[in-house]
Amino acid sequence: MKKILLFSALIAILSSCGEEDPIPTVDSGPATPQEKYNVLLMMGSDIQNPGSAVYEEARIQALDEYSGSINTLHMVSTAVGGLYEPDGDSIMMNFQSPTAPFFVLDDEEVFSADLVNKTKFALRKKPLLAVTNQVSQNDTAWIIDHKVKFFMDTLTSDIYIDTYMLGKSKARSYTTEIPGMTLDLRMAASQDLIKHPPLPLPHESQWDKDVLTENEKRVLVKKGTTFFYENQFLAKFDSTGTWGYPLGDYWPFGGEYYKGDIIGTDDTPIRQYIRKFKSKNAASPDYVSSTKYTFMSIVWVRDPLTGSFVHANSYINSATFTVK
Repeated sequence: MKKILLFSALIAILSSCGEEDPIPTVDSGPATPQEKYNVLLMMGSDIQNPGSAVYEEARIQALDEYSGSINTLHMVSTAVGGLYEPDGDSIMMNFQSPTAPFFVLDDEEVFSADLVNKTKFALRKKPLLAVTNQVSQNDTAWIIDHKVKFFMDTLTSDIYIDTYMLGKSKARSYTTEIPGMTLDLRMAASQDLIKHPPLPLPHESQWDKDVLTENEKRVLVKKGTTFFYENQFLAKFDSTGTWGYPLGDYWPFGGEYYKGDIIGTDDTPIRQYIRKFKSKNAASPDYVSSTKYTFMSIVWVRDPLTGSFVHANSYINSATFTVK
């Protein structure tokens, strides 16, 4: 509750009074965002730590309880480097760099057992703004067009927007270009959590238990189901800065926004891109071609009192892409 009050105080600091709401510019591009707050759940896991599966179980339960209202950004740490993205460390420095496994819900670290209850309170926030995106591609890049709508009058230059490339891949062994060598991304085995079925069955991690709803009335994931790394953080648009670009760079009025303003129209396009790659992990084209990719947009606001960044709102596109 304290974090919610702090967020409300931040919005009050940023807000300024206006006599009239200006008429929004012509609508185009992605759908206009609705006045809805999406919680950002940043998750950190370590494939060598079986306790990470406990946090994944809690994430699945929270997503079931609050479907469509939680966006996950998953930082995966591993010695082999196949799932590791250094920019994730830069983001987590803002949140005091918790040790994996961890949850950071908006700007508060929470334990797995508290996630569902904490999410209920976090969703009560009144959004300053909302964001959507639309993804297209050409031969060299994925192109992400955004739209942002404000629900309060606001005066600040410290609002930033960035795009994140996310992946979904199985926790298994992948072939490499070296005969007889594999990229082993299996989660550490642990009785009643994660198992590794013997050959000739798939060389992958599987759940060694049924994942139930929090009230234990339904089965969400059956025992023996493949373990996936969901929404893993793979890349971001703005490689020169941690938090993306100032939103005012896309807006003729700089850091001055009014209730009803829509940024991302033909007059004020917000276009970002991520260059395509042949292989995220050059040793394993098998891993790259097996991973499903999607894109998340996050709007961050810098707190003028602390200098730290807080999540204003976010959006994950439902479209998935593959790398050929």
